[in-house]
Amino acid sequence: MNTSLLSVDNLAVRFDTPDGAAHAVDRVCLNVHAGETLGLVGESGCGKSLTALSILRLLPVSARMSAGKITYKNDNLCEFTDVRMRHIRGREIAMIFQEPMTSLNPVMPIGLQVAEPLITHKLFPAADAYAKAAQWLEYVKIPAARKRMNDYPYQLSGGMCQRVMIAMAMVCQPNLLIADEPTTALDVTIQAQILALMRRLKGERQMAILLITHDLSVIAQIADRVAVMYAGQVMEIASVEQLFDQPLHPYTQGLLRSIPLPGTSGERLFEIPGSVPRLTAKMRGCKFNPRCIEAQKRCYNESPELLNRGKRHEVRCWIGQN
Repeated sequence: MNTSLLSVDNLAVRFDTPDGAAHAVDRVCLNVHAGETLGLVGESGCGKSLTALSILRLLPVSARMSAGKITYKNDNLCEFTDVRMRHIRGREIAMIFQEPMTSLNPVMPIGLQVAEPLITHKLFPAADAYAKAAQWLEYVKIPAARKRMNDYPYQLSGGMCQRVMIAMAMVCQPNLLIADEPTTALDVTIQAQILALMRRLKGERQMAILLITHDLSVIAQIADRVAVMYAGQVMEIASVEQLFDQPLHPYTQGLLRSIPLPGTSGERLFEIPGSVPRLTAKMRGCKFNPRCIEAQKRCYNESPELLNRGKRHEVRCWIGQN
């Protein structure tokens, strides 16, 4: 757990807009250790998915990485050619994209879609890759998997499509799996099955997982450590136990207070005041200061760094600092 498989150092991603530069990812630093699950949590639009797409060099045309370094196994992925990155994608670092119903190719049978990474990376001949795909569909518990190899995505439920996406991501047995909102839009029963499947795959394959979600209950079930993002920045990194027992950043505290608890039916939920700043806004100090009920004068003038508060608990906040 001490070996850093992937390191993201001061990553910055921006969009050039008529209103100026939109800083969607701002000086993000993350480490994913071999064999662990790192949860990346935050509300929609905070930069989680762009951080993941940056790792695989799959940013949209309108976005550009303006600063930072991404290190995988001591190699800087930012220096890789497109050809070399294609050898990494799917084979060593795989990704489960959002919305499985739209991420799968609608005119290609699911068996061929699962086999395609093996064929593309020349790990197996086509016939063997197809047989391997059938095994993986069985492994992720697609009912009557071999009979459904020729089915198309529209013939499957959302939960089954998500299992196909997991099989596609896992078929080359990557070292790192990036799962972007893998349980969104699934009912709680299917969500529990998908999370159990990911835990089993992690345990049996000894891979690392970067799990992106806005759902803290999912984080509590599967993650080892958690990074909390807000407005493009990482505000807090801690173990799951530390984050839920002793959150240090006011934003994290607000998120946890917003979770409905058993026995509180009918009570008004806590809400963080204000709204997320525009990405083009030029702000001084901490990005959370307009919404922070504990903000001090320093919070409006100086931007805090992500600092260790002990026991690998890192916080970007002036509160509690000397």
